[in-house]
Amino acid sequence: MQYSIRLNYLQSQQDFVLMDHHTFCACTTLELRGISTSQTDHCTIALESERDRSYALLALSSSPLYTVLVLDR
Repeated sequence: MQYSIRLNYLQSQQDFVLMDHHTFCACTTLELRGISTSQTDHCTIALESERDRSYALLALSSSPLYTVLVLDR
């Protein structure tokens, strides 16, 4: 099963290339902390477990660029 989160970017951040770059940076941040990720589109990150998703929510929630949303349960 795949566990996904979406980065909801602010209205001022609607450039798809920029959103893709920031999502890639978020994936890299998680990878450096031992969480395996894959980026499925410009604003979605797939994780391997519910535990990883919970950690990602906490790790990425302080960004001023986006809010983090759980896509599936």
